[in-house]
Amino acid sequence: MDNLNKKDFFILAFILCVGALLRGIPLLLPYYTTDQAGIPLQAWNILQGEWPIFYYGQAFQGTLEGYLCAIFFKLFAPNWDLATGLLCIFSSLFFLIFFFFMTKEIFSKKLAFIALLLVTIAPPYLLLWGHDPRLHYSFIFVFQSLLFWMTAKYLKQPFSSISRPHFFLFGLICGLAWWTNFLNIHTLFMAGLFLLIKEPKTLLKRLALPGVIGFIIGSLPVWIFNATHEF
Repeated sequence: MDNLNKKDFFILAFILCVGALLRGIPLLLPYYTTDQAGIPLQAWNILQGEWPIFYYGQAFQGTLEGYLCAIFFKLFAPNWDLATGLLCIFSSLFFLIFFFFMTKEIFSKKLAFIALLLVTIAPPYLLLWGHDPRLHYSFIFVFQSLLFWMTAKYLKQPFSSISRPHFFLFGLICGLAWWTNFLNIHTLFMAGLFLLIKEPKTLLKRLALPGVIGFIIGSLPVWIFNATHEF
């Protein structure tokens, strides 16, 4: 059995603290490029009453990060640099958590800790890209690790034991991932393919409908935008 005990949770918490400290270093020397300034600017406009669906001048990268950044602006105003940096740190930590449980589910607890340590103490380039508010690229890591973790759990049990509300949640997360960044399409394709191969009849007859409904709701901004812009 690969269940986590108290010692495992302590080690996990320690590694996550190290990861947060490493990713907090840029907060000491805040800097912005034009790419990095886009999300904070959009968050500011959201606080002024705007409801954007996609990033400026694009129709394929959603504004989830902008709305979350607006919440952090509200909590930590007027320290905009701190608010933006904390959002990036939180997204990085969620990636590390989901990555750990994904690896544990697919391989083993021991390998999950080794992989987590390597990703936590990563090369500076990966740390910077995981920290920057740069067009939702850090959120791709979050959605990818979460969806593959959920998929791995589904593959280890008969589909008849998966509740429809739980699979609705899976579809909802898939929809949010697709709206946030269309680059997540490869994750959705592979997760769907693995599930379809395992139990196609049960998947299509029992779980497809709640999954599709969840996906449509999660990606609803995409459909609203296309419906109002002639697809």
